Amino acid sequence: MNEASLRKLTGVILILTPVAFNVFFTLLTVTFEYPDILREPTDHILRQFDAGGSGLVAIWYGFMLTAVLFVPVAVLVHKGLVRQDKGRREGYTSSRRDENHTANVQEAPDQHFTHGALPQCSPCLYCSANH
Repeated sequence: MNEASLRKLTGVILILTPVAFNVFFTLLTVTFEYPDILREPTDHILRQFDAGGSGLVAIWYGFMLTAVLFVPVAVLVHKGLVRQDKGRREGYTSSRRDENHTANVQEAPDQHFTHGALPQCSPCLYCSANH
């Protein structure tokens, strides 16, 4: 998927998800008096739910599925941000990595290259090598 279509898809989902959420929330408010009904006794709530029938159950399923739509929203927004930021970060990190690694080794060479009694060395944060 190219960048333009990814951005359009992300935008459409970002617009439709809250709209769908509000539509189902309004339907629950009108048909089931949600969320005010939650202050009522349990037997009243269950009678109202039973009286709502399959239509009310379908509205609850739709309301629940709007929350599930946030999963692809998060993934698509992440993909869009990574693609947008990737070009900027590559130039910066490659030039700064060597400077930071050299400065870190000069400041504390014993801590950087020896890990004392640790059974396994952790990778260096700057060059990903095990020192």
